[in-house]
Amino acid sequence: MPKPEIEFMDMDISYGWRPVEGDSLGIKEKILSLDPGTNSYTRLLKFPPGIQTTETLVHDFWEEVLIVEGELIDLGKKQTFGAGFYACRPPGMKHGPYHIPRGCTTFEIRYYLDRPSEWKGLITRSVSLWLSEKDREREFSFPFRRMVNAGYTGRDQEKVRKHIEELKKEGVPAPPATPTAYETYRNLLVFDEEIEVVGAKTSGEAEFVLFCRGNEVFVGVGSDHTDRELEPHSIIKSKQICPNVLSRQVWALKDVRKSWDEIVLRSWVKKPSGQKALYQEGTLAAILTPEELMEFVKKHLDDHNLDGVIILSGTIPVLGGEIHYSNYFEAELIHPPTGRRLSCAYRVQNLDFLKGCPQ
Repeated sequence: MPKPEIEFMDMDISYGWRPVEGDSLGIKEKILSLDPGTNSYTRLLKFPPGIQTTETLVHDFWEEVLIVEGELIDLGKKQTFGAGFYACRPPGMKHGPYHIPRGCTTFEIRYYLDRPSEWKGLITRSVSLWLSEKDREREFSFPFRRMVNAGYTGRDQEKVRKHIEELKKEGVPAPPATPTAYETYRNLLVFDEEIEVVGAKTSGEAEFVLFCRGNEVFVGVGSDHTDRELEPHSIIKSKQICPNVLSRQVWALKDVRKSWDEIVLRSWVKKPSGQKALYQEGTLAAILTPEELMEFVKKHLDDHNLDGVIILSGTIPVLGGEIHYSNYFEAELIHPPTGRRLSCAYRVQNLDFLKGCPQ
């Protein structure tokens, strides 16, 4: 299968060495170039001496690898590769596990090419996720074309209506019907540890996240960060001005669906003193089921197609009922039957670095 030419954008800054996300073996990477439209990239990868992995790897992207220095041993193929060796791996090719006795540095190119034919002509973005299973994690590419922030999705709609009446007293307009949903643009999705906002009155909301791909659905946790000062004027704009911060780690929905209502959703903020305080807590029994949520969104999509769609679920009430405008937010999902956990956490930086400038 021929690979089309991929043009990499020059990076605005030079990335230094950094730990590979989701790795616990001390592997580091240095991003050299990146195509933000497809998430394809070039990088250097540095393995410390003595590493021995246990997984056989299968990727859904093209990968080209050149060993720059050192050597690695593919235990599955029983082959040793030294400096100067080159490999080109198509999607679906199995490789590993690996042993790196004396350390190794590789140069890699990754091509994310898979995009359903019905998406042709649509602007898409691809992100790298980590699927967390019982005894392993694996990285995969998730191309998506749309992102939706659902709202007023409580399973008890009578409680939702009472909540709407409370919000009306605060000046937040009532939706014409519930549940509801808001379009958000793809670049609002971030995995960052720090976000920038305009104004001091913004806050996070803990939500479960559905990543829909064909017949597969993956579950993450995230925060629908919202501008509360703008919210009384336009709910959709209050969401579109702030990012959606998501976990890069996900579960397969099929692995946790039987115990779905037991899953705990929590969030924390930090008080002015810096002390962390529990902000939200409840089970997913309080929110529409994944099937109900997906059916609602599908009904309102112009093409009625959930493939390549990310859905944020809507949130649960704040403990004590008071919104906190904190400079820190953390959200997590806990699966009690297994103790498995998904989380995201970030700092909030208000843009206020211009002083004395008329605006």
